[in-house]
Amino acid sequence: IIEILVQSAGKLVTKDELMSRVWPGAIVMDATLHVHAAAIRKALGPCRNLLKTESRRGYRLLGGWTETKHLVSSQVTSIGTEPLATNLPASGSRLIGRLSSVQRLRDLMSAYRLVTLTGPGGIGKTRLALEVARCVVDEFPDGGSLADLAGVSDPHLVPSMVAGVLGLTFGSDVVSAEAVARAVGEKRLLLVLDNCEHVIDAAATLAGTLTRLCPHTTVMATS
Repeated sequence: IIEILVQSAGKLVTKDELMSRVWPGAIVMDATLHVHAAAIRKALGPCRNLLKTESRRGYRLLGGWTETKHLVSSQVTSIGTEPLATNLPASGSRLIGRLSSVQRLRDLMSAYRLVTLTGPGGIGKTRLALEVARCVVDEFPDGGSLADLAGVSDPHLVPSMVAGVLGLTFGSDVVSAEAVARAVGEKRLLLVLDNCEHVIDAAATLAGTLTRLCPHTTVMATS
């Protein structure tokens, strides 16, 4: 979206044009654009006002911008020839009546690297999270992992439990959130932290550390 706005050099880009160029051939709702516009403003930080919304028409990006071309390495890794590393459970039955929720969550995950589903127990947070995780896991070359924290009683064990799920090994019995993040590094993976409520501080610390130190990792949490 930013690339298209930069190419337009401050001129208005209509919603229809953005949708057709970013998601060609797909049916996209206005809410999807709103989510991505919010993510762009968040990324721009103190310069967030450079992205202007023209009601019911589209967007324009102010300021002086320059496109840069990055050289791509000649060493290309084949993706898709090996099955993805994932412990996400297979769907047992069809998810009914949650289509709008699935689409909303997919929109949020395409715009943000940390998304949390919150609400009282029994409303289907885990079911929704896993449904969406299965839908998007192919976008992560290093796979997706589910860490169910329901059985973790000691908050200090959260990093160790997640490390085990991710297949990480350490020489020490004490594993920190930062150690897990350093080991994940540049991997492009999806991590689902399920049932965080009783170890919320430890889960939040881990999620925050992963998004800070691992630029290509996305975390979806339920609590």
